[in-house]
Amino acid sequence: MVDDVELLDADIIDYHITIPIMDIKEEDSIALFLLENVMRSKGITFDTGFGSDGREWFLDWSLSGATPEVVIQKLRDIKVKFQVEMRVREDEV
Repeated sequence: MVDDVELLDADIIDYHITIPIMDIKEEDSIALFLLENVMRSKGITFDTGFGSDGREWFLDWSLSGATPEVVIQKLRDIKVKFQVEMRVREDEV
């Protein structure tokens, strides 16, 4: 065990997902839209938006109804390209 390493609680890790929708095929765009609607209908909700790099999902304090890992797996299942940035929630550190 290393004394100077502090492990972070998973509850303070936020996931910022960016889906570059400008360059994706129409069927991938439709699959993404449908996935968002299906998740919302099943009670999986989180903040979303659009940025200069594409569609953004914020799996942070706003996530309800699933874990970040479940949401990310659902996105992988539809085979749409995306990027994930993990951030430590600053107000919790």
